[in-house]
Amino acid sequence: MIGISVVRKIKAVFQHCEQATFLIVKDEEHALDRKERLQMKIHLLFCNACRRFRQQSHLINSWIKQQQHEPLHTGLTAEEKEKLNRIIEENS
Repeated sequence: MIGISVVRKIKAVFQHCEQATFLIVKDEEHALDRKERLQMKIHLLFCNACRRFRQQSHLINSWIKQQQHEPLHTGLTAEEKEKLNRIIEENS
């Protein structure tokens, strides 16, 4: 059976991860103050999962910003339509 002290340590780690992910997301939107930045950096030194979350969050935000500047794709090109029609005919 898992001891109470182990359970407390696990809960503490998760609370730290929750705080770190909050700071990571906040850092994407606003500048962190010195205390927050230090807390985040220290946590990231020891937590691989939060480092991965930070990388993924950055990639997602970069992709979203890129999509905002590109025109929307409004439909299939003539070439794409022709290719789909061929596939439909071949499988009918």
